[in-house]
Amino acid sequence: MAKLVNLTGHEVVVRNKKGNDLIIPATGMFKIRYTTRDLGIISTDYGDLALTQNVYHRVKNPPPIKDGVLYIVSRLVAELYPERNDFLITNGLIKDSGRPIACRSLGRI
Repeated sequence: MAKLVNLTGHEVVVRNKKGNDLIIPATGMFKIRYTTRDLGIISTDYGDLALTQNVYHRVKNPPPIKDGVLYIVSRLVAELYPERNDFLITNGLIKDSGRPIACRSLGRI
């Protein structure tokens, strides 16, 4: 049996096939660093707008790989660490009035 560690900073609700909500509380937050590059100004029919690009950086100390432990992280974190098979994301968002309330499953990148 795997231990789930939720590092999203908020609870994750997974609605199983029987319609039951399984609530996985946040136990911390795994954040990544980023810098923003200024790419100049673009002229549009709405006026001149700033154009920027965020550049995301891996952190030096990600959560340790441990047998039997799976980490729920943001999609961005999982994409920055594609070699980490222990990083899971939410899949199949369920929304109510446009607001995410649950997901159908956990997945990998």
